[in-house]
Amino acid sequence: MILLLLVGGVLFIYSCFNLYSGIYNEGLVGIAVSLIMILEYFYFLMEERKNDKFTKWLLENYYEIIEGNAEYNGIKIYSDTELKQYHACFSFITLTTKVSSRYFVKDHHFTPVRNLIYSLATLVFGWWSLPRGPIYTLECLFKNLFGGTKVTVNELLSLRETPFTQNTQL
Repeated sequence: MILLLLVGGVLFIYSCFNLYSGIYNEGLVGIAVSLIMILEYFYFLMEERKNDKFTKWLLENYYEIIEGNAEYNGIKIYSDTELKQYHACFSFITLTTKVSSRYFVKDHHFTPVRNLIYSLATLVFGWWSLPRGPIYTLECLFKNLFGGTKVTVNELLSLRETPFTQNTQL
């Protein structure tokens, strides 16, 4: 994800130099693209923090979820609640990175816009590295095309450390 910020920053400086040199078309387009990259970095950082907060909440409310008494931001969360996650890919020369969205509760969040954001970011910025860029781009687009990665709360909790596994001694 830091790749977006680094490439966006370098492109911004280069574009400012183009403007200073009188190459206005390239400079303006470069500034626009670099600002989009920098904004995407902060958007994905915000999504990552929301995901960490939600995952932490899941672990802290493990027993309430199992009992069916858990509520997160006004949404009832059960162990069989289905969550969705979307994916994006960013590449530059030989560097490629994949990012995932936060978890969205199926039927409670309007996700087509998020799917579109992640898919467009992948289409624009995912191809530009060999050999992984095109491979990861197609992988992310394929997953997003079919509604993202779906997982239940129970499956997600089984992948993380739960209160049952924290104090278990063998």
